[in-house]
Amino acid sequence: MTVSRIGYYGKLPARADFVSRRLPEDFIKPWDAWIQSALAAGESWGGDSWRQRFLASPTWRFALPAGTCGRAGWTGVLRPSTDAVGRCFPFVLAAELPGAADIFTVMDAGTGWFETLEAMAGATDRPDFDLGWLDRPLPSLRSAAGGPTRWPSLSAAHSGGFWHELPSILAVTAALRRQAVSGRDAAIWWTAGTPAFGSGVALTLGLVPPAAFPALIDGSWGDHGWTVTDGATQADDPDPAPLEWDRTA
Repeated sequence: MTVSRIGYYGKLPARADFVSRRLPEDFIKPWDAWIQSALAAGESWGGDSWRQRFLASPTWRFALPAGTCGRAGWTGVLRPSTDAVGRCFPFVLAAELPGAADIFTVMDAGTGWFETLEAMAGATDRPDFDLGWLDRPLPSLRSAAGGPTRWPSLSAAHSGGFWHELPSILAVTAALRRQAVSGRDAAIWWTAGTPAFGSGVALTLGLVPPAAFPALIDGSWGDHGWTVTDGATQADDPDPAPLEWDRTA
């Protein structure tokens, strides 16, 4: 089973308003409402420094279980952006996941696919960017070859979000597989970071709560109600406390 049809939504320096293609209203409506609320919370918290922090923030890869943002599950990349007159709004490239997606297969097999999407999103920064370039054929993303649906889970005790810092983005799936405890299917957000922002993976119950969103911009996890662990701490503990990671159905 493969994922190949990619859509986009958001703002770009080459356009004065929103751009959108190949994403259903079922996705766009809740996504847009979430981003608007998250940006408002960020502006309220960050004040005059918010715009600079937003534009310097990392690109995030994400995987959303079905029901998080519309009926289907989704995966893709989210990047800070502005429109032609400088209004901030992130740009998303996204693909619908099949109903029985094994997200670990998606993440393990899709490293190159996500890197391609990140490169595409990065190219949109140019004020003369041609949107037609986003219509070129892309490699397919292998999703699942039968078998059970598997997805990380999170308990209500971490409703504010869970951040796990890692030495490399390549360690994400290993961290997600490490524990197996019941809970609700979680939205997954992972990043290679920036020189000022470490790599790691975040889990949330649904889309990131607007009040917690600024942490995705500048890494201020503790200031915004996130539960935080780091790879070094877990590696040094031979019997770490169980975390709500992996659910097999």
